[in-house]
Amino acid sequence: MKFIECIHCQKRYPSNRKLEEAALRRKVRCTDCGESFPIVVYEVKTEENLPVGPEPFFLA
Repeated sequence: MKFIECIHCQKRYPSNRKLEEAALRRKVRCTDCGESFPIVVYEVKTEENLPVGPEPFFLA
């Protein structure tokens, strides 16, 4: 399972193709803490600690 993680509060969001394509050129804003962070896609092989919750939103 692929996910991105806020570098400020460690909230995890599920990754999707849209986020992966934007990873090289954009930042997103965390819906939990409100801070912006660059997109880095991580991958876990186990199903424990899977990310849940809404997607972060892109900065304009």
